Amino acid sequence: MNSRERIDVTKAADRRRFFLQRAMRKNTRGSGSDLALLLTLPQSERPAIRTSLFEPVPVMLAGAHAANVYAPERSTSDIDFLVPHESFAAAEQRLRAAGYEMTRELPFPNAALGLYGSAWRSLKAGATVDLISSDQPWLPEAFAVPVELNRDGDRVLPLSYLVLMKVDIDQGDLQRVLGRISVEALEDVIRTVKRHYSDPAAPDDLRRYREIGRWEYEIE
Repeated sequence: MNSRERIDVTKAADRRRFFLQRAMRKNTRGSGSDLALLLTLPQSERPAIRTSLFEPVPVMLAGAHAANVYAPERSTSDIDFLVPHESFAAAEQRLRAAGYEMTRELPFPNAALGLYGSAWRSLKAGATVDLISSDQPWLPEAFAVPVELNRDGDRVLPLSYLVLMKVDIDQGDLQRVLGRISVEALEDVIRTVKRHYSDPAAPDDLRRYREIGRWEYEIE
């Protein structure tokens, strides 16, 4: 796709290529970020709702709060939780019992990962929550891999599956989380993406996201 071709925003591949083309043109080498310093800074953005609220229903932090475990912090007001397909209704019941109200269903009409969900809000807790699930095999696989925890002890979506979700629906944090990992770790992530995502351009796109992230972090 060249820069004059029309971008179809409903297609994840088009969204990725638009970002990558723009970033390559800007060439942000030496942009002032220092990865070593950023990773030592105290994090201020804590989820307003903990995974323990859902017990005994298994859930994991996803979205930006998961990305904050793997890269320097980005502030966000929404909290995303991933929940097994068979436990989705029970997780919604836990939110209702905690005083949350559902505001809308979450449609993912162009997602290849079979995603669905619901959005919730609590004025008392001052939090908005997106509950997300899928009935595809990648989700139970994500719950079966070794546990990742944030500093508060909340379970976090493992990096490979976080990247898989972001490749499909939200590319905003990809360079941030991939720029700090090794080539070997990236290839492990790519193997997971290949198993569950049919876009043949995705692996090379992820390699470019890592390259751009390393520019930002002034690595090499």
